Amino acid sequence: MQFKKNLFDFTFFTLFQYVIFILVLIPIYEGGNPLNPAETSFVWNLNFFSDLGRTHYFNGAPNPFWIFYNISLGIIGIGIFLYFYFLSIIITRKVIKKLIILFGSLAGIGYSLISFFPADLYFKQHIQSGMFGLVNFIIAILLIIIFINKTKYRQIYYLLLSFFIILSIRLIVIYWYKHTGDDKILLLKIHTIIQKLIVLTQIIISFIVLIKLKKHIT
Repeated sequence: MQFKKNLFDFTFFTLFQYVIFILVLIPIYEGGNPLNPAETSFVWNLNFFSDLGRTHYFNGAPNPFWIFYNISLGIIGIGIFLYFYFLSIIITRKVIKKLIILFGSLAGIGYSLISFFPADLYFKQHIQSGMFGLVNFIIAILLIIIFINKTKYRQIYYLLLSFFIILSIRLIVIYWYKHTGDDKILLLKIHTIIQKLIVLTQIIISFIVLIKLKKHIT
């Protein structure tokens, strides 16, 4: 029981450490953006969070802090696996439990793989890893929404339903950004802003879900 409690607390930590790394790395980022490589600060509507993990800045200079962001992403991947493991505990059907853990594990692997593929070196693999993680995350959330006891876990259900809608919106935005022929500069700004809003909302919802889940686990 104590080991399970420690794992549950570690899941909280995986989210917390990512927020801390972002808050520390953004003020010291000086590597520019796709539109202005000479920019000396992180621009919220032009830089993605993953730009913090580029081995080289847009201006060509080496990024001495890239490893910290990517380590943080790797830890997040572990946290995602644990997140779905603990959520699966409140599901009664054994087959569905296993499917949730399976897709949750694949989601964790996908997000962890992003840390091995910095966007400036392995752009295609970077994008593919993120999409793989996101799609499996959505599937795992959908399974929980369908099979959770909506009466007993009413608050968790609505939080996860919100989560599912937010993640689906992100998937649509990514598809729109990649395939539309509209103004690419405007789309870049929209995409980067939406990415930050969605990622931060994901973290907040995950924190609340874990708090609600804690009394059923520990």
